[in-house]
Amino acid sequence: MQFVPEKVIDEVAEGLGTSGVELEEALKALQLHQPALIPFLLEEENDSVFSESERGFMIYLLAVIWKSCLEVNGPQEPIHPDALSEAEEQNWELLEAVQAKRFRERLDVFFSGTPQEDLLAFLEDCLTEDEEDEEENPVSKEGREPIFVLLKSVVDCLDRAPLASSLS
Repeated sequence: MQFVPEKVIDEVAEGLGTSGVELEEALKALQLHQPALIPFLLEEENDSVFSESERGFMIYLLAVIWKSCLEVNGPQEPIHPDALSEAEEQNWELLEAVQAKRFRERLDVFFSGTPQEDLLAFLEDCLTEDEEDEEENPVSKEGREPIFVLLKSVVDCLDRAPLASSLS
């Protein structure tokens, strides 16, 4: 997959963030072309981990990631659920080895050598935005790491997914 630049990500995020119709259409297309992604984020075991606002925000971030990748690279082959689980496991192993305590410092391990640095920076920024004002932030301090790991796993799988030859 080609590098997805910040400019594309910001344009997609703004479009999806200001238009409920555009977000709804993007989610329908996402479900059609990548049916494993939304269920991966909303697995039953995550129900007790994330609040309703965190789940909604996570789905919005997923839509931004997927649509940004689509804009730059075109359609990709569907990702298998096993690939997502494997990527998630690898990402948790990386994070568990980190000694740092602060959220941003803990994420440094994911940025070295990543081919999609701007997508990860977008996630990091979204999850730490309004950090001082917890009432404004849709993500709790406890929810930040699991959301980052789940979405980083999606980015990893999208980055490795072959382009689709005949998706319409």
